[in-house]
Amino acid sequence: MEFEQGPNYVFFEQLLSDNKTWYTVKEVAALLGKSEQYIRDCFDNQKMLGHVWNAKAKRGKEQRRTYHISRKCLVLFLMETANYNANDFFDRINAAEHRHII
Repeated sequence: MEFEQGPNYVFFEQLLSDNKTWYTVKEVAALLGKSEQYIRDCFDNQKMLGHVWNAKAKRGKEQRRTYHISRKCLVLFLMETANYNANDFFDRINAAEHRHII
């Protein structure tokens, strides 16, 4: 199922400088300036959506979980946690520019 990418999605998607489709917890933590544990907590509390599975392990040994977050899910997280939208941002930029021109 495809969805139409509105102006807010496009705005927040442009905050990601690379063209990756999938991110690891370590990569998301670096992008957001947060700890890896914070990202795992967001994931486990369903504040951040993605995929999780058990990594390979030898029989009888504990398996560790591996997280992958898609670009679209990361953009959704950025949109949901922002206290502004694209229009708010551009309105304030325009207002700030007009204050300094006069």
